[in-house]
Amino acid sequence: SFSFKDSKYSMLATFENLSEPQNSDFYEGWVVQKTPFKFISTGKVEKVNGVYTNTYSSGDNLSSYNFYVLTIEPNDGNPAPAKHIVEGTMNKVN
Repeated sequence: SFSFKDSKYSMLATFENLSEPQNSDFYEGWVVQKTPFKFISTGKVEKVNGVYTNTYSSGDNLSSYNFYVLTIEPNDGNPAPAKHIVEGTMNKVN
């Protein structure tokens, strides 16, 4: 889900039943604007109380970035998105 309120974009994604990343791999979140195509990393997904959680906020109006992608990333320093694990359209909440 995401919101844009008082000039602040906020996004929250949670995931249950994900397998533990192997070696030094990690989960990373991305918000996507489909037209024109652009994407922004929402950072490394952290495990909070047993649930993988991704939070992100920005002062920019990113309400057109309403598609979310979860990737599994090798710890190789390459900033490009790697293998997609989950993707879907986010709902706006007030």
